[in-house]
Amino acid sequence: MFLQDFLNVLPLGTWLCVMLVAMLPLFELKTAIPLGVSVAVFKNNVLTLWQSCLFAFLGVCLATLFILLLLKLFLKILNKNNKFKNVYKKLNLWLNAKFFKYKDSQNAKKSSFKKWWLLFWFTAIPLPLSGTYSAALLSVFLNTSFKLSFSAITLGNLLSTIFIALLCTVFYDFVDLFLIVFVIIAILIIVYYVFYFLLKKLASKKQTNTK
Repeated sequence: MFLQDFLNVLPLGTWLCVMLVAMLPLFELKTAIPLGVSVAVFKNNVLTLWQSCLFAFLGVCLATLFILLLLKLFLKILNKNNKFKNVYKKLNLWLNAKFFKYKDSQNAKKSSFKKWWLLFWFTAIPLPLSGTYSAALLSVFLNTSFKLSFSAITLGNLLSTIFIALLCTVFYDFVDLFLIVFVIIAILIIVYYVFYFLLKKLASKKQTNTK
């Protein structure tokens, strides 16, 4: 009954939009939370800060669940390819040897602990290229379990939510500016990688043509 009343009070388009934006790579919490309280975007249909945080966090939790399951599935499929399997194995061994050295079971536990904290902080700090998707991808190359990855990323997102909420509270008058900055950064990153891969393809085509 409380949940029904709670949802009826909320503007449907706003909280749904916040959840969906929180599920998008690069945007995630750092864009979704300021978006929910942005008067410039939603005018009279804005959410309160805690409502925006709640729906953004729920959205990013759903994204974490789906992306981890999908990555595990893709990894199983790609491991059937010998070239990918060898590259993945070498990268995994290099990461473990470089950052998570272990020889016995006791050190292996310490290694898992270090990996958990790495994924946690990588998700918690709200920077343009950090967050759920990059942490989930990192968890694949670290070869961590679903339970370890999901708990670290989810708790990291919780801390990130609190941090962004504090920023929005202290700098409430600049929320729209934060939103614009995060969106511009995300778009620039996308444009950069699109051009990077296009130029790389053109360069490889030129090399094959010259041969």
